[in-house]
Amino acid sequence: HHVPGEVWVFLKKTDEDGNVVVQQVLPHIDGYAHVARIAVKANVDIALVRLCVQHLVYFGVVKLIPIFQYSNVYLPTPKLSSLLTDNDLQAKCLKFITKPDEKEAAISTVFCVYSGLGPGVTVRDLCNRINMRRYGVDERAVIQFGVLHGLLRRLHKYPTLLAEGPDHEPWMIRLMTGQHCDDEICCATGYSNPELDALLEEDHHIAVCWK
Repeated sequence: HHVPGEVWVFLKKTDEDGNVVVQQVLPHIDGYAHVARIAVKANVDIALVRLCVQHLVYFGVVKLIPIFQYSNVYLPTPKLSSLLTDNDLQAKCLKFITKPDEKEAAISTVFCVYSGLGPGVTVRDLCNRINMRRYGVDERAVIQFGVLHGLLRRLHKYPTLLAEGPDHEPWMIRLMTGQHCDDEICCATGYSNPELDALLEEDHHIAVCWK
């Protein structure tokens, strides 16, 4: 589930023209800024930015991917094996993730980085274990490329309130049903992901399902 306020917008091409709002928004689509941030940078109403992004997605100009956070958990997909055999994918990957003026890493190293992700392993955990900058790659770009090309998929937390209590706010009862992911809850409530994580850890009446 992708929430409009909690996505990166990734620019694929820039052949849109004629729309003034599109031209205001396009320069701020960098693969890292979410919709709300783009609205501030472009000085455009967020509702118009959402409509603009929907327009660009429809015409294949942009893709939407989950916002990057070091607390995120990703799972390698079966498609990851193609990174070892597809020369074109390898070239695209190394070009995308290598920092300027750095030597390209071995594709086997990149494959090991992706393989190191999985249930219970956050991006922060992986970075503590493997210093990706030592290999001249940007960890954010590594994750971004993996998601864009289907090599990785994001694992989300789906909180479920097992028993209602006097300390549980109405939004918790409404949203913690196992049907709403962490990003969606943060977007609806204004909580940051670390704040929501702290709440989930403290409340023993909440169970979390990863999927």
